[in-house]
Amino acid sequence: MIQHVNSFVRNELLLTGEDENRRRFFPTAQDIRNAMTKAKLENRSSKNDQENLKTILEQWEKTEPEDKVYYREASHTEEGERKDFLFCYQAKWQQRLLNRYGNDLCLLDATYRTVKYALPLFFLCVRTNVNYAVVGTFMTEHENEGSIYEAIEVFKSWNPLWKPNNFLTDYCLAEINALERAFAGRFIILYEIVKEMLGSTTDRHVVIALSLYITL
Repeated sequence: MIQHVNSFVRNELLLTGEDENRRRFFPTAQDIRNAMTKAKLENRSSKNDQENLKTILEQWEKTEPEDKVYYREASHTEEGERKDFLFCYQAKWQQRLLNRYGNDLCLLDATYRTVKYALPLFFLCVRTNVNYAVVGTFMTEHENEGSIYEAIEVFKSWNPLWKPNNFLTDYCLAEINALERAFAGRFIILYEIVKEMLGSTTDRHVVIALSLYITL
């Protein structure tokens, strides 16, 4: 970002002789971070992330009324029962792809492990005639069998004809048990086991392709 700012000052503003100690034209890395944080906060209606998400979902309902959204805030009932946070989303085009390609092999990908955020984020994926595509997204408060199972049940209610023969997942007992509970009798393929068959190969696309070959 600093390089882009310096290039803009010299090439667009033509301030070639300007003192580089002037932070008005040559901000520090901290100045840039502060400006980016300020810009992000200006677009938020609240400091509470759940309130911001609720506002965004209300906008989506107006602009994309055919998309599927399930949202439950983390709260406590009057009886003291804990309701965990749950968010599920599926666009109309994603629903079409799931119903068309999702009855053979589906992939449950826990992508949150590669980013800094703590909440578990999951992608439902299928192999289309072109490539692998994300056909559903859900976020739970906890990475446990009950939370994942509840999210899968939401997608099943949206797609009553969705009955995958096989599921590919990481070696995570919470994911495996939730899928076996939601789809009784389906064959769960473990990503780690298939990867071992390939030796040192870590390309996820190659592993998925081999998994599909094995099931067929």
